[in-house]
Amino acid sequence: PISQAPSTAPVYRKPPQEILDVLNAPATPLASVNPSRTVVLLYTPVRYPSIADLAQPMLRLAGLRLNPANHGRHNPPRFVGFDLKRIADGKEIPVSMPPDPYLSRPSWAPDGARFAFTQTTRTAIELWIGNTQTGAARQVQGIALNAVLGDPCQWMPDSRFLLCRTVAHPNAKPPTEPRVPSGPRIQESFGRATPAPTYEDLLENDHDKDLFEFYATAQLVRIDSATGKAVALGGPAIFADADPSPDGRHILVSRIHRPYSYLLPVFDFPRQVEVWDLSGRVQYKVASLPLQDTVPMGGVPTGPRGIRWRANASATLVWVEALD
Repeated sequence: PISQAPSTAPVYRKPPQEILDVLNAPATPLASVNPSRTVVLLYTPVRYPSIADLAQPMLRLAGLRLNPANHGRHNPPRFVGFDLKRIADGKEIPVSMPPDPYLSRPSWAPDGARFAFTQTTRTAIELWIGNTQTGAARQVQGIALNAVLGDPCQWMPDSRFLLCRTVAHPNAKPPTEPRVPSGPRIQESFGRATPAPTYEDLLENDHDKDLFEFYATAQLVRIDSATGKAVALGGPAIFADADPSPDGRHILVSRIHRPYSYLLPVFDFPRQVEVWDLSGRVQYKVASLPLQDTVPMGGVPTGPRGIRWRANASATLVWVEALD
């Protein structure tokens, strides 16, 4: 027999209030001390994402889960309730919050006078700057960050400028899936033994490649935290990393490029590692790293890896290489 559907819309059922009180108990704030050791920034994590957050659009591409609406990750960690606490006298200074805060972890300027964080909205990821003395926070207008491949901003050594990845083409439309395939889907074996780990959310076809390229491509910019002025560095690319040198005059850049893989996630894709100047010109080519499809389980790739700036030198690179 078929029964009549209820006249009222169904609602989510909740456990008894005693269980809700335990689950919804206030989360313990996390603490971050500024580099000058004058204040502690307390920020509160959100334990459980809301249904509205989980219902945001999601694309599964190259081992990532992306939100195509704002060029960020789907359901990233969320923090609220920033408060500054002076170490000298214990005075607390609340930080002015954007409406409906969906904040990232704070990032201190090297001198400790300011801190940066992002505010994730339904359509964009905003850059905000906070003042350590007053707790005042303001949005850097006209900046839409690209957080597909991780934290989009970091401070330059001078404590005034930030190096950020922004949305390369904010007004462009994403590629549409062709209604009729242009040809067969071909996968080629090169006749050599390779490991076959299992990953989820990988690329599956040419349209996935186009989508990944569209959403992961970013424009590197240098942003003045005082004025909000942004200057583009070089051209758009898929930046796995962009790290300023200790003297602030060079940038170590790692750019992901084709050919992509249907069997491996994004951080195993081919990449070009270079040193740029502050105008985006290539000063030094560090390494050209191929697709990491022959690395054994638990092994490491051949060639340079772990490339980074030496912290106690103005502009010196260090890396490691496997001997076998």
